[in-house]
Amino acid sequence: MKRTCLLALAAMTIAFPTASLAAPGKITNCPKTITQAGLYELQDNLDAIGTCITIQADFVTINLNGFRIRGNGTGSAIIDQAPAYRGTSVRNGTVTNFENAISIGTGATVDEVKSFDNINVGILVTQGIVRNSQAEGNLNNHGISVAGRSLVTGNISRNNRTGISGSHGSHIRGNTVTDNSVGGIVTVGTGLVIADNAVFNNTSFGIYVSCPSLVLGNTALMHSSNLMLDGTGCRDEHNLTQ
Repeated sequence: MKRTCLLALAAMTIAFPTASLAAPGKITNCPKTITQAGLYELQDNLDAIGTCITIQADFVTINLNGFRIRGNGTGSAIIDQAPAYRGTSVRNGTVTNFENAISIGTGATVDEVKSFDNINVGILVTQGIVRNSQAEGNLNNHGISVAGRSLVTGNISRNNRTGISGSHGSHIRGNTVTDNSVGGIVTVGTGLVIADNAVFNNTSFGIYVSCPSLVLGNTALMHSSNLMLDGTGCRDEHNLTQ
């Protein structure tokens, strides 16, 4: 009986093989609208007039594949029309010369992306993770901007208006923020963790934090005000500010 059952199972395996993963979708031109979940990859450098990639589905991953998307000063390189869609990921490439280069929503991830010389915000995430990325020369607004309960870590943000902007419950940790025309790190809301950041030579302030929050192990030097704590109840420990 046991041998008969094993033979039957083997026959079923042959008759119904495991489905293979779908091949990545190819992105070869702008504009591009994505309406199904999955992995999509750039095949070359792209130039856009207005928005390049519009996402209209949950759980879409865009692999820039080491290439760059360049705009004409309007639209976005990648936008997911938040809050309707969630789980967008963007990684491994460069976006430049848009209004808001990357603008994605809830549960989003931006990883190893360089966003530079955009009109407004370099990387804008409603709620999610921005890591190992670079925002530079986004002169009219923030290099990196996240709303509540987000993680911003391992990034470089420089020569923007403000380096990094965060909101309630977010963790901003281990970033390098320099030479921004207004300030380095600015937060609104409470319950943030601002830790282990290196913040230098931003024109007005280094780190501005709404209290109560945890501010731990940061270095903030060469500003008119290196560390500004707004309100009461902040835990301020092991920061080098003078």
